[in-house]
Amino acid sequence: MTVAGTPNVGGTCAGTVTAAAGSGTVSYASGATIPAGGCTITVDVTSGSPGTVTNTIAAGALQTNQGNNASAATANLTVSGADLSGIVYHDANHNGSREFGESGTGETLYVKLVPRSGGSCAGPADDVASVDSGTGAYTLSGVPPGDYCLILDTNNTLADVTPGRPSRWIGMEESDGRREVTAVNFDLSGFDFGLYLGSRLSGTVFKDTGAGGGTANNGTKDGGESGLGNLLVSLTDNSGSTTYDSGLTAGDGTFEFYAPGSISDGTTLRVVERNLGGYVSTGGGAGTTGGGYDRATDAVSFSFAAGRTDSGLLFGDVPATTFLTDGSRSALPGTVLFFPHTFVAGTAGSVSFCTSAVAGPAISGWSETLFRDTDCNGLFGAGDVPLSGSLSLVADQKVCIFVKEEVPATAPTNAQNAVTVTATFDYANAAPAIQDVLTRSDLTRVGTVTSAGLLLHKAVDKATALPGEDLTYTLTYTNNSSGQLSSIVVNDMVPAYTTFLSAGCGVLPSNLTACTVDQEPAVGGTGAVRWSFGGSLSSGASGTVNYVVRIIP
Repeated sequence: MTVAGTPNVGGTCAGTVTAAAGSGTVSYASGATIPAGGCTITVDVTSGSPGTVTNTIAAGALQTNQGNNASAATANLTVSGADLSGIVYHDANHNGSREFGESGTGETLYVKLVPRSGGSCAGPADDVASVDSGTGAYTLSGVPPGDYCLILDTNNTLADVTPGRPSRWIGMEESDGRREVTAVNFDLSGFDFGLYLGSRLSGTVFKDTGAGGGTANNGTKDGGESGLGNLLVSLTDNSGSTTYDSGLTAGDGTFEFYAPGSISDGTTLRVVERNLGGYVSTGGGAGTTGGGYDRATDAVSFSFAAGRTDSGLLFGDVPATTFLTDGSRSALPGTVLFFPHTFVAGTAGSVSFCTSAVAGPAISGWSETLFRDTDCNGLFGAGDVPLSGSLSLVADQKVCIFVKEEVPATAPTNAQNAVTVTATFDYANAAPAIQDVLTRSDLTRVGTVTSAGLLLHKAVDKATALPGEDLTYTLTYTNNSSGQLSSIVVNDMVPAYTTFLSAGCGVLPSNLTACTVDQEPAVGGTGAVRWSFGGSLSSGASGTVNYVVRIIP
């Protein structure tokens, strides 16, 4: 024991303490008065080793109490303290908490007791305890009250207070190998350290649309680009036949995996992302793994090494572009039809449109011109201008167009012209380049005055939708001829990547006596939908039919 400072004595006593390793001496000079009640001496103990204090009274000191004033009284002081204990365990399920069955690591480990002051744990350590390799238990005995750090290490050198752990292990509970404790005058336990034999990887799946000043389609999460939750990400071997860990991304797009130490160091592993339906991969990054990202497989490949903690893996996705919808109408020779279409960009890029046509029979006079529907109202107007060249778009931007179809004046009844409208979309900043080519079909049939005057317009209730959401399509029919139309039949097809839910008729206009959905797919199926009408449709009269589909998840 080391005695420090000046003794705290009562009465008229005076004296000094001479500090020495393991002991101290309290001396009273000649002429000092020791009262009848004696002196109370308080000694400051600053280490955990037992020692002695000697009380020496010089010749000539006035002793008013002759009972216990030997000139060389020696008191043997034994320093007592608390026990601090815990378990250093193999956290086999890597959850950062010790559970039943989780015991020692089988490794040689130590826990060091280091004084703590002002939040800093400076060495050397006061004591060190060995960790039982089987049970993981350790105990630091006789710890005086005070603030300390418990340091997990692979050696028992008191001067080394830097935490350490065995090769191929990572920290889980108290991952930095350091715990702060305050010792009191009774035993304390539960100061555990969890280790995992293997490695940890973490990353993010994000919407690479360039939101908030970011750069779209570059495979790097920047600006205000948000994470994508509820996506499946898996850790597999290089062939994909063995899955070591998998899970869904959190709401902010983050994920975390653990690769077991049973895998041989140097083995090639892959982290693979599965896109949401209707999404396209734009790029990614291997983070700190030292591996590489491949867009074709949407995977990060790297060489496994146990004991590593890698982060920063990235997977960038954007919503796919959409192009709606097909059209089919009848017309009279020498008339003009307008077929509306809507293009929606899932991310930043540029789009261009073109048409091609096949007529039957092959007669001249058919003509197609592209116009931009500037107000997207589906009706051709004075503000709608011819469309040429490419248009630069940002994520979620919508472009509405018309195909103006001119029917030859010499076209015979039942002649037809099948037009393919192509939208070519080039993703901005993507490397290697990404291009979407989407098509729609417009079919024009030449009919008689009564059959060709029916004008159809198709609309959908949402410009964009996610997998699993429902869309309602409404078809408006109008008698564009000068006479009445009868035996009216309206046909449509369930769009690609959707399944059928229901179909119905709207309010019937005057003189139409019935509307029947006489052909429809089963719920959850695909195929044709047909509405048949009874009665006649007066010139200029119109009505609606509708059907509901669900986007395939």
